[in-house]
This record gives sequence, C-alpha cells and structure tokens, in this order.
Amino acid sequence: GIFATSGDWQPLVISKTGTNLDFSIFEYDNTTGWALNATLSSESIIPSITGQIFKLFDIHGDGISEIIRVSTGQIDVIYHNGTEWKIITNVTNLPGFEYYSFDIAYEGSTTNTLLAINQEDMSDNSYLYLYRFETNYSLTKIAESDSPTNFIPTSIKIVNYFSANDRKAILVGGLIANSYYSQLVEYNFNFEIVSILEDALLGKISVLEYDILNNLNSIILGVERVTIGKMDAVILLRRTTGTEEWISFELSGWDDTKFQVLDMLTIQENNIRKLIVASKTGLYQTIVQDITDLSTITSPIFYTTVSYSKTDLQQFYDNNILSIILEDGKSPLYSISKIYYKTSGSNQWNSLSIDNYRGWRNEIRIDVSSIWSTLTSLKIAYSFESF
Repeated sequence: GIFATSGDWQPLVISKTGTNLDFSIFEYDNTTGWALNATLSSESIIPSITGQIFKLFDIHGDGISEIIRVSTGQIDVIYHNGTEWKIITNVTNLPGFEYYSFDIAYEGSTTNTLLAINQEDMSDNSYLYLYRFETNYSLTKIAESDSPTNFIPTSIKIVNYFSANDRKAILVGGLIANSYYSQLVEYNFNFEIVSILEDALLGKISVLEYDILNNLNSIILGVERVTIGKMDAVILLRRTTGTEEWISFELSGWDDTKFQVLDMLTIQENNIRKLIVASKTGLYQTIVQDITDLSTITSPIFYTTVSYSKTDLQQFYDNNILSIILEDGKSPLYSISKIYYKTSGSNQWNSLSIDNYRGWRNEIRIDVSSIWSTLTSLKIAYSFESF
C-alpha cells in the first residue's frame, strides 16, 4: 500500500505480538535493499481478534491506504495518523449481526468507496448490504436485501462496468442449501436480482474476480472442493460476443496434486492481463488465451421484483383476494421468492406468510384479509422462465 506522502508503494506485514497487532512496513533502498520503515512500523495497542480478515484500500482516494478489518462480530478501519496506528471499531454500528463475505470498491469513476457484505442476524437470516464510507470512516447504508431462500452467500464482487453494456453489478456466489452446489447471481446496485449466471456449479465459490481477459468479459471463480474429497478448481466464465450467454471452462495444469485456492487477482504486464492464483503451496501465473472447446451455459430463469401501491392494487382486489396478472415479458412464473408489505404508519417491510399466496403460470393470488385495511404497499420477489 501507500502510507506516506512520497507516494511510494510499500509492502505491509501484519503479525500478532502477544494479544496485539504488529505492523511492519518496508521500503526499498538501492544500497541496502528492503529495510523496515521505523516511522511507520510499530507494535500497536490495537488488539488482535479471532477470525480477522484484512483488506488494504484507499478509502478516501487521497493516496494513503487504510486497512479494513472484518471479523464475524465487527467491521473496523485501521489507519496511520502520521504518528501511530489508530483504529475505529464497529463502523456499521449494528448490534446483533455477524459478517462474512465482503468486497470493497470505488463507485464508478468517483472516489466514493462502497462496501458490499453478507451479514446474518441472530436468527441466522442472511442479508446482503451495500454501504458507502463517509469521511469519518462511518458507513451509510445504500441498499439491502434478504438473501434468496435456500441460498447461502460465500463470495461477493462489486463490478462498475459489467458485461456488454458496462452496467453496474454486484456478483454474489453462494451455496444452494443442503447441497454442495453453488449458484452465481448478478444483482444491480439496489440489490435486485438481474439474472442467474451459473445455476449449479460443483463446490463452494470462495473467491470471485472479474476482468477483461484477452478482450473478453471474464468472471473467474475460485471453487473449494476439498471438503468433498476433490482438488479445488479455478473456473472461467466468458461472455459470448454480442450476447448475454456465458461460456464456462475449468483451468487445468496445476502442479500441486492437493491444489487449494486461497486468493486470486488479475494484473497487467506488458499490455497483457494475467491471472495470479495463490494456493496453499505457492503462486501461479496464468495467461488466458482463446478457448474453442467450450460448453455454453444459459440460464432460462430470471429474477425480478415488482412493487405496488394500494391504489395500484385496487384493480386486482376482490373480496380480500388479490389476483395479480403478471406482465408480458415477466412470465410464465417459475417461483415466488417472497412477498413483502407495508402498513400505514410504518416504513418497515414485513414478510407475508407463504400460506397467504399461491402462484400459477401467469397469475399470483394473495389472501390479504388480515392486512388489507392498513395496507399501503406490496412488493413481490419472484422468478420467471425467459424462454
């Protein structure tokens, strides 16, 4: 990272000394080689905590890097104030949540820093949150969504320029409940589902990257399979030119017979984008070239959310039953994820019991007898068959 106004990149090593963190920052000298920067390096009074994961990022876009620390119980920001290392703890200020997969990125071409994260409440309900960092390192919530039923997020990637039309996207990989197969889901920045990019991939998507490799939009997945007695895998999804179809193949040739993926990143060297894969036994460099023996993966299932005011719903209402006809282009119905409602005097979305609704190919019927008198808004999250 960059920790001084000189603008020089400096390697950082975070270690544990006793119960506290120790920060060692190095600088290069043409005479002595790499040496410890005594001004920026010191044992701190910042405590080490269980399960901590660190990510380096220039939150304010001012040329100085901060350290974001995520653990199950909290999200912290660690920074050097010119004299010593300081920490701001629990920047979400949300009691009763646990934090898991996350990603940090600028919002488009701005220096607004976004944090996308999967978090769970004390009842093990899973949610996806999008935050923006403020100048004091606090977090402002931008969007949130319940995770889809039977979907357990395991990795997240913020992409400002995704696919053919360079749209904003948040890619989320997750396990299908009670199985060891994963899905890859595209969300927009409102955390509304856009499409399913991968429907049933063997293993857990533990690492997720996106880049332009060999002039093609490419999603790179680090897939954990050791749990089921297989080697981990690196899967590449590449978009077919002129379409929204994604073609999948598995990278091979790893020398390690017990290959386990730890992390991945893409770099540019001599005008060529390269993939660097870190495993438990070393680093691999890969140049992705044209692939012809590929299989096309197309998901016919698309997800959407529709919202109605009570005035909108009057046309569907009869004797405490709403018979909502689905729009052309957003049917036939595949499944209903959830139905939410708001009542007068409240801005809180409540979940309607599954016993109160049923779906047919082009229609959803909802029993609103218990909520109609105070109902103000209704939101339906469902999936439909695209062909």
